[in-house]
Amino acid sequence: MNSCGKIKVASVTGEELGYAKGVLVGQGLQVKTVEKEIADVPEGQVLTQNPSPETPIKQGEFVTLVIAKSPLYSINGSIRLIDSKLGGYDDTCYGTGGYNDIDSGMSITVKDDRGTIIATGQTGSGSHPESSSYSSMICVFKFDIIQVPKRNFYTIDFGRRGQLNYSFEKLEEIDWQITLSVG
Repeated sequence: MNSCGKIKVASVTGEELGYAKGVLVGQGLQVKTVEKEIADVPEGQVLTQNPSPETPIKQGEFVTLVIAKSPLYSINGSIRLIDSKLGGYDDTCYGTGGYNDIDSGMSITVKDDRGTIIATGQTGSGSHPESSSYSSMICVFKFDIIQVPKRNFYTIDFGRRGQLNYSFEKLEEIDWQITLSVG
């Protein structure tokens, strides 16, 4: 603190938000945050700060931090169940016997490379495909998982049916479209 009762704002640009807040609050400053969507910077990293580092301000004043926010993506796809003993009616279908867990509302979970759940979804109602000579043995469950943040790797869990692993690059390559066949 100088003789005018002001302190110089610490430089927190490039730091993780929690650390940056700790430094600034430790200086007796208040912190505001603004998110900016940006793809190639870790989420939560401080992009800019205002006032700039080393600017003299009074304790209790605000420092605004612009924080990186991951763009959000959507994973779309279907689970294709092939079985001669499907349940249902003409317009809907579902799994029976060993496949009785495959039905509308089946949970789909997306995890990042640390195992943290980052998005969830569920299957819609099952339906038979229209143009197949074996359509009575096929039941398709569509799903949309929205607001999936950018990560390097993803694990997608399909209820108790296992998981698929994808890199961000692979999901981009396949346009975020996934099909899982069971049976």
